[in-house]
Amino acid sequence: MKRYALFLTIAILLSFPGAVTQAQEDLEKEGEARYDINYASYLIEVGKYMEALENYETALELTSLPKTKIDALLAKATLLTSFLDAPEEALKVYRQIYTEYPQAAEIARYREGLLLFQLNRYREARETLADYAKKYPAGRFIFQAEALQEQIAKMPPPPPIIPKPEIPTTSIPVPVPPTPPPVVQ
Repeated sequence: MKRYALFLTIAILLSFPGAVTQAQEDLEKEGEARYDINYASYLIEVGKYMEALENYETALELTSLPKTKIDALLAKATLLTSFLDAPEEALKVYRQIYTEYPQAAEIARYREGLLLFQLNRYREARETLADYAKKYPAGRFIFQAEALQEQIAKMPPPPPIIPKPEIPTTSIPVPVPPTPPPVVQ
């Protein structure tokens, strides 16, 4: 029975030569994408951050597998935050993961809340972390999320915003002293 199944599988694959070729191409692209992700890690270690970012982008273009896309996106967000001083871009990446890849939504949501906390955007961080705790009550990062929420709760409220006094835009006339008459000798 096993021989028959093997024979049938081979016969089917040989009858569709395009299927084998496409599968090989997909496998090669996946290998290249994984290489780009790994090489980007090396580039970060040697301080070539922009090249690493390009490698993550290339990996995203090459792969069609969600797992590889998630790995590239998470690494890209970390690079943007840690080395390229682009936290707003990293937040966009975390939100992209959260909306497009449900299997990685938990880690993306937690990292978004953590990054907002690090940016001193406490109100947004509190909302994001509360959402994380609500959606993932037994999540991998629940204790960290709760600890951050407790820290936010202990913080004093921000000082009130005092509006600046308005400075009149009209000019005040300055008296000009009269010119003295010319002296005749």
